[in-house]
Amino acid sequence: MPQNVKSILPLASLLVSGTANAFDQSFESCAMSAYVILEATTDYMLGVPLSKARASCFPGNPDCNVPRVYREAKKEGIDHAYISGHVYMIKCGNKVPKRTDATSLAPAEAAYKSCLSDGAVRLNVIAAIRRGDSQEAAMAAMGAQYGDIIRAMYKIVKEANVTKALSLSAGAFNSCVESVDAAKNGHR
Repeated sequence: MPQNVKSILPLASLLVSGTANAFDQSFESCAMSAYVILEATTDYMLGVPLSKARASCFPGNPDCNVPRVYREAKKEGIDHAYISGHVYMIKCGNKVPKRTDATSLAPAEAAYKSCLSDGAVRLNVIAAIRRGDSQEAAMAAMGAQYGDIIRAMYKIVKEANVTKALSLSAGAFNSCVESVDAAKNGHR
């Protein structure tokens, strides 16, 4: 993940009620866990009953985060829940390279890493917006390679709000994960 994405990590400890336990995590498992968190957050925002949202948990997963996400969204608000999901993906994804050779990833694992990295960049842009940074300051801090993402996120917040930007970021992340999963399993 880009080094400048780490600038949000001090804020993350204040925003996340739990921590990303990445002891045996891969980029795929981090992406799948973040997927469930972000999907549950969207379900909560759309008014999906908890019993139906729990169906997104992987069978036999005792660590299903859906009930926690619903509690967090209800108590702290939807933005907090979305930010927590994004921060989870950053923290979990950042721990994987410490245990693996990130230069020789299988194609699917590299694609999951890309989903995580893009989600982290979007959250870093949203954090800059929340801090009140100008679009130009965000561009200078993050680099021109993220110009399209920076411009898009600032436009979304200007035309709608931060919640919409977080929701769209979660949707983009989940679509990325679904695409990788479909390609990996031969379903295009």
